[in-house]
Amino acid sequence: MRGRLLSILALASLLAACMPSVYTSPATVPEEATFIRSSGENYDTLTFDPGKFPVFSAVAYLSGDVLRLNDKRCAVVQTHVECQLGDVPAGKSKVLYASGVKVARVEYGLGDSKTHVVALK
Repeated sequence: MRGRLLSILALASLLAACMPSVYTSPATVPEEATFIRSSGENYDTLTFDPGKFPVFSAVAYLSGDVLRLNDKRCAVVQTHVECQLGDVPAGKSKVLYASGVKVARVEYGLGDSKTHVVALK
């Protein structure tokens, strides 16, 4: 009986060690990107800053009630606007000028095969 219990415990430990871990990418880590809004009289300035690391294939997703922007990097896709920001070197930033933005986020890669997301603050 005791040997069987030890076998079950060993098997349970082995299975627990093989379970995949869950990765989350909090935007509060200092070396990760920021996406901030500066309000202006006629439009807002949305600034994406990659932080200490270069980012790859950055895309901004914007939505709002009366969304207005004029940027050749942006296109309407169903109910939102997608802006192709591309690769952004560390220490540089990308800026969008828009009005009517209610919700926005930027999805980007860090070269680690994961998609990271930062929401507009």
